[in-house]
Amino acid sequence: MKIFSRNYINSDPIQDFGQNIIMRKYLFIPDWLPFIAFMEHGWTGLVEAGKTDLDASSVYKIIFVFNKRRFDAYKNATHSYKKVFISGMPFVIYRRSKNLTKKNDAKGTVAFPSHGTDLVTVEYDIKNYCIKLNELSPEFHPITICLHYDNMYQREIYNTLGFKVVTAGTRYDPNFYCNFYEILMSHKYATSNVVGSHSFYSIDLDIPFFILGEEPEYINHFSKDPNVPEKYKISDFFFAKEAYRFFSTGPVTNISEEQKKYVEKQTGIKDASKRMSLIIYYWFYFFQWFCVTLIKKVINRIKNIIHTPHLY
Repeated sequence: MKIFSRNYINSDPIQDFGQNIIMRKYLFIPDWLPFIAFMEHGWTGLVEAGKTDLDASSVYKIIFVFNKRRFDAYKNATHSYKKVFISGMPFVIYRRSKNLTKKNDAKGTVAFPSHGTDLVTVEYDIKNYCIKLNELSPEFHPITICLHYDNMYQREIYNTLGFKVVTAGTRYDPNFYCNFYEILMSHKYATSNVVGSHSFYSIDLDIPFFILGEEPEYINHFSKDPNVPEKYKISDFFFAKEAYRFFSTGPVTNISEEQKKYVEKQTGIKDASKRMSLIIYYWFYFFQWFCVTLIKKVINRIKNIIHTPHLY
């Protein structure tokens, strides 16, 4: 009776940007065992828990969240049928475990334009955004555009307007997080037209970050994404408004103490469970899940044997 097969990494419930690989290493989970936890794929300004993460029928009963704010949201929503733990942002866990820092020869600014998804499209004037970027003082040049892979169709537009364009890969690229930090560490500054995970990763890496340009609008076609309304801006969400207050500074060359404290809260560094505690929690619930799974498989096998016609 085969329960596990080799290399479960490609079937992990959350594979976004290699976060599953980071957490597997952090919790000592081999690739031949399933990963039975959900994770948020990035920072969010939402007040409530993600609706798509709350499927009570899911076999994955553990949720790792980034910070205390998200812990409270999921704990209130899940009650007792899922176990919620603060892990902190996996990217930050990786960055700190490798002691990654900005390169000595870092130069210029990396810009992270807002991106859509397969469910939601983003609308903003690229040419006007590029004008804003070009108007930055010489200290912030050269400027590199880092596009989300889903928006690589915009590459030619940015190239035509004189910008170098890079990407860290698709969301399912197992090397995404390594590629991302290689790009980020090569620059002195970071910017975007929207608040997102990149904002917090930059400040955590001691790279000043600022919002620039008109805020994009998002279109949730046919309400396919149940977590957001049909049309919205990131700043519409309660906790995103708070983030905009910290990052709408205009071009800056340093990081304020207020920004550092805010980023520490949002990345979960102060509130996350200790690594050993997370390991113990995870493996306790894994073996609990394993026993239930094994018993179910044995019962099903017995039922099949009983109901299989026998020839005498």
